[in-house]
Order: sequence, then structure tokens, then C-alpha cells
Amino acid sequence: MDLKRLNRIITTSGIAFYSVDVILAMFLYTLLDIFSLFFPGSEIIPHNFTLNALVISVPLISGMFDGLILAMIIMSLKYAEYYGIGKSAITFVIYIVIYIVISHYANISFVFTGREAIYGIIFTLIALSVLQIIVMYFYARLQREMFG
Repeated sequence: MDLKRLNRIITTSGIAFYSVDVILAMFLYTLLDIFSLFFPGSEIIPHNFTLNALVISVPLISGMFDGLILAMIIMSLKYAEYYGIGKSAITFVIYIVIYIVISHYANISFVFTGREAIYGIIFTLIALSVLQIIVMYFYARLQREMFG
């Protein structure tokens, strides 16, 4: 396979993964926000408003950074792949910590599928982070091979 076609395939898959990551991160933010606002007693971390707000805002911040890296990949900016690898590695760790926090402290059990939906989105975001690291690694190797 020639380098141009391989570059197109890797770039398109990176764009697709980061686009899905942005959508799911915003959806997770919305779910966490709805559960904490509209269902009394369903705070993520009861009686600690600072940590509760931090856990809720992390998906929003992650989605914003995903959007920035997505724009960097689309514009083929220099070192976009390394920013993507770093951000995805940090996201991997942060979402595992959020899963641990939510599984130990959250009081969302009375909402029918709230906990399962949140866990499903978190595990999907963790899997997307791994896929993004793999794609950005190959993107970095390809850029190095193409441009030296």
C-alpha cells in the first residue's frame, strides 16, 4: 500500500475516533449533570460539592481537548499525533479513576439504567482512548517515514 493511501486511512480513522470521543464525552457530561441536578440524593460524591463538580466537569474538558486535537489532525499540524497520544493516555487514566470513584461513591442505583449507561460510556471512552493511542502511534510513524 502506498504512503498516501495509508496516510488517508490512518487520518480518517483518527478523525472518526476523536469525533466519536467528543460526542460520547459530551453525552457522559450531560448524563452526570442530569443525574446530579434532577434526581435528589444522586450526587456522584455525596456531601462534597467540589469533588462532585470536578468529576462532572472532567468529561466536558476532555471533550473540548478532543475537539482541539481533532482540529489539529484535520489541519495536519506538526506534533498533533504526540499531543493526541499524550491526551489519550491521560484520558485513559482519568476515566479509570472516574469509574472507581463512581462505583464506590455514587448513589445512582435508584435510577433504572443510570449506572449501567454511565459505566457503558466510561468503558467505551477507555476503549476509544486505547484505539486513539494506537492510531496516533501509527500516524506518528507514518509522518516520520513520509517527512523524515
